[in-house]
Amino acid sequence: MARSKGSTLSAPILERSDKQITDAVGSKSLAAAEQLVWLKAYARENSLGLKGLAARTGIPIGTLSPLFNGKYAGDYDAGAARIAKFRNDLEKKRIFGGCRDFVETDIAMSLWKIFEKTRYNRRIQIIQSEEQLGKSRAAREYAHRNNGGRTIMVTMQPGGTSNGFGVFLRDLAQQLDVDANNKKIINVRFAIRSKLETCDLLIIDEFHQIEGWSDRAVRALLDYLRIELHADGERGLVLIATNSDLMTLIDTFRKRTKYNVGQLLGRMCNEVLELAPEEIPKSDITKLVKRYYSPSTDTLKTLYNATTQSRLGHFGLLDDILSRAWAEAQVNNRKMTDRLVQAVTRETMEDLQSRKKLYE
Repeated sequence: MARSKGSTLSAPILERSDKQITDAVGSKSLAAAEQLVWLKAYARENSLGLKGLAARTGIPIGTLSPLFNGKYAGDYDAGAARIAKFRNDLEKKRIFGGCRDFVETDIAMSLWKIFEKTRYNRRIQIIQSEEQLGKSRAAREYAHRNNGGRTIMVTMQPGGTSNGFGVFLRDLAQQLDVDANNKKIINVRFAIRSKLETCDLLIIDEFHQIEGWSDRAVRALLDYLRIELHADGERGLVLIATNSDLMTLIDTFRKRTKYNVGQLLGRMCNEVLELAPEEIPKSDITKLVKRYYSPSTDTLKTLYNATTQSRLGHFGLLDDILSRAWAEAQVNNRKMTDRLVQAVTRETMEDLQSRKKLYE
């Protein structure tokens, strides 16, 4: 039977009414229907087709199209959350202007080269450093720019009272648009394996969280990494850790459990990439500060010295100082100045000094 002219499945997305979208999706998730109605209006306002919408939101066409058509095989609420995050990012951009935009720092571009190399050599690469040196944000931006399923990024969670490996599988399934709700674990793993066929790089952030997992969960994860995720070179893996030496963690686990890590180590790159605070280029500080205003040489030196101090947050500390100064300037209807930034920097460093033991 031919579809009617107003059919949800035949009308281009920009021409669909709010009712058509709600009828197609509402029975699956009212939250998804609401977000998709907004997204259609946003696409129309910005003259974006599906391809342009996918590029703007970072959500693949292969996800957006079935979502709009009510034929999505994944979790509708998770899809709604991705659109909601995009809306929230737009609102932040409206409030903060370009102050919170991603900046292509030298460190970020160096990490991107490592990601590219790992994509091609199909090895397992470890990257580790102190906190807030830009690893996670660079990885998220890389995954966003290399979307379309070729690069996937997932963030590990603490074990707590849950099975850390089970939580990891759920989060990986979500990133791959696999519906894991009320599904048998074997079916979820099969669906993940199928989705990974088009993935050539998997980035796993916060890998140090395995330190709080049970031995059983760690064993399951290491087996899964080798057999199904790396899969004898089907794709490259990047493992990112903070304030932790992953090779020491793995070796300690080996000694404690007699786990055979030989096959896993044989698939790893020989060199662990270590980022150190003193390696932060001054040019990166300049780029980040200039999102807010044009600083003097003295102020840049002050900010550089603060950013490169060990265990004090680095880029996160810099962002905190600049955000506080920017907020004070906005509230008082003033421009950001060196005097204001220097004052906020002094206050911040004095506060950190008073809590020094927490950072040692």
